[in-house]
Amino acid sequence: MEGKRFDLIMCIEGFHCLSNPAAVLRDSKEKLDNEGSLVIVDAFHKEEIADIENKFTKDHGYIIHKKDVINFMVKHAM
Repeated sequence: MEGKRFDLIMCIEGFHCLSNPAAVLRDSKEKLDNEGSLVIVDAFHKEEIADIENKFTKDHGYIIHKKDVINFMVKHAM
């Protein structure tokens, strides 16, 4: 897999479990194609959202194209 690049990397309900999320963001960025996307779906506390977004954008150079509050959809699906 050395040198392989991806157009999509997804992390579903696992980001909050990572011991070093900054390393995952950095490594994912290196593995994405120029037009690739990283999709993260997870539960975050409202108070943490701004800090998390700063880590994505300022610290790692990601652009947030879309964000949604999915609490209602998850609760409804249950």
